[in-house]
Amino acid sequence: MYGNTSSRYCGRVSALKQTSTSNQLTVTFKATRIGNKGFHCTVTASDPNAPTPPPPTPPPSSSCRCGVVNRNAKIVGGVVTEMYEYPWQTAITSIASNQPFCGASIIASQWILTASHCVYGTTASSIKIVVGEYDWSKPDETNETSYTVEKIYTHPDYSPVTVNNDVALLKLSQPIVFSSDNKVAPVCLPPPDLLYENVNATVTGWGTLSSGGPQPTMLYEAVVPTMTNAKCNTLLNNQVTANMICAGIDAGGVDTCQGDSGGPMVTGSQSGTYMELIGVVSWGYGCAEPNKPGVYARVNKFLTWINSTIGAATKCPHP
Repeated sequence: MYGNTSSRYCGRVSALKQTSTSNQLTVTFKATRIGNKGFHCTVTASDPNAPTPPPPTPPPSSSCRCGVVNRNAKIVGGVVTEMYEYPWQTAITSIASNQPFCGASIIASQWILTASHCVYGTTASSIKIVVGEYDWSKPDETNETSYTVEKIYTHPDYSPVTVNNDVALLKLSQPIVFSSDNKVAPVCLPPPDLLYENVNATVTGWGTLSSGGPQPTMLYEAVVPTMTNAKCNTLLNNQVTANMICAGIDAGGVDTCQGDSGGPMVTGSQSGTYMELIGVVSWGYGCAEPNKPGVYARVNKFLTWINSTIGAATKCPHP
């Protein structure tokens, strides 16, 4: 019934629309069972004066895969990467700046993994995440997009004194739509049971090319060998915990540096078909000094916390 009138319908009616002039609408349904066909009725209410809601954000491509590099051929002591070679690389800047102060990695459509020390004591509204960036001297690159941050999750056991548990998750205000050309894509998380000792790993970032030196405009990469925690502790006075992994050349010369913090250290999967995020740039003594390896948060020590925090976030499967 609507207003002072009522309507009656019978027979085969697939859909009806009624509008009430008040905040009530009474619907009476009466069925006479004939044979065994039964009936089905669904009632949906809506406000005809409500504004049309915006279309939902399109989901990431169903064909997206994590950990796939874009490589046509083939940081301190490193080389310039190819454009969009590492599509999970992102940068953290202040909300009003276009200069990155930390790196980070895409792990799901709305989630970024970085170091706690990059965002400790920082408000979500004061920073932004830039994805699809390559050369900071060229504004408005084709795949460059900035995202505001909805919430910062620093690890509950992070210690700014010992730098233990140096990981943080940033939830973006809007999800990333992964491009079909793989120029913006997530990195794969590692399995929980591998130590990644004595493997070659790749670190990337826009950090300084020497301690206290200038930052490059283009993304750099370097290859560093990992080591056992036992060896690292002999070099760094037993400051390395099981939640950390070390990498570096004994002779020095290759390392991450200021501005690379929070960025990814990746290595190839056992199948060799994709890259796994095994470390987050954390701390070290100077940059690229002999017998002073870089220290990274060991990502597979935090999988339970990561998965419980991001919940049912949209991820991309392994290739």
